[in-house]
Amino acid sequence: MEQAATKIDAAAESLSRKDAPEEMADEQQKLVTSLQQLAVDLSQTADQIRQPDFGGVLQNAGGLSFESWEHANAVLAQLKKQGIEVEPLGRH
Repeated sequence: MEQAATKIDAAAESLSRKDAPEEMADEQQKLVTSLQQLAVDLSQTADQIRQPDFGGVLQNAGGLSFESWEHANAVLAQLKKQGIEVEPLGRH
């Protein structure tokens, strides 16, 4: 989770430095914000799982879900509707 958070945060930072067309500036900012939040969510979840009181939390979990992941995929879906070739974030 920590490695994923680091990579997602780096991708968000890289995307924030790109010059998007003016008509895509809002989508770019929304995607950057969603990815940054997803990186934070993953990192904080990893920190929480390391706590002794949460040691078995993953053993009984069917999966983890993050609102920021949903937001990022919503932006990607909007971009796809506008003709941009993007894929949604996959589950692992």
